[in-house]
Amino acid sequence: MATAATAPVGHVRRSRTLATSVSETVRERTRKAHVRAEQALALEERLASRDAYARLLVRLRGYYVPLEEALVAWESRSATEGLDVAARMRAGLLDVDLAVLGRPHDGSGTAQVTPPVLGDLPQALGWLYVLEGSALGGRVIARRALRRLGADLPVAFFTGADGPDLGGRWRSLRTALDGLGPDAADDVVAAAEAGFALFAGWLRSEVPPR
Repeated sequence: MATAATAPVGHVRRSRTLATSVSETVRERTRKAHVRAEQALALEERLASRDAYARLLVRLRGYYVPLEEALVAWESRSATEGLDVAARMRAGLLDVDLAVLGRPHDGSGTAQVTPPVLGDLPQALGWLYVLEGSALGGRVIARRALRRLGADLPVAFFTGADGPDLGGRWRSLRTALDGLGPDAADDVVAAAEAGFALFAGWLRSEVPPR
């Protein structure tokens, strides 16, 4: 039997890496939930026409607006530094895109998800992980939408309107996650999985047009 002193070097190194990288743990453990959320987008149907695309933006608005408001409110009452949650928010760009499409939207009469009641830092970072991950993936969606529906299609929400460096924001979030320590991983994973599940359920509750 191998003891701690005689365990294979590769095994020891791998264990240490997993113990110190909360962000990698979260990525691995939420992979299936992430895939289900991506599948719920049903882009083949939602990019079938500009009308279908506009309906997608309205549906996304019902998810992002309440969640972003919850995160900004959480930050305002929490002693956090360096995250600048408010600067990461993108829901307002949905209104920009809808206006360009001739569908100006003030939010009245639109269904929205019920946002989580955010408590501690691990929970908030788990939900922020979902939103920031979607910002990275948005560039891929934008390219696909532009190819399908024309180069003049408004995609400010999916591109972030070429705003703050997305890569830098993602790295800063990973740094914050890793700074929590391994004991917080379960709480972050639970929050992120809830965020992905809420997204998937919200989109699937509206059948895309065919």
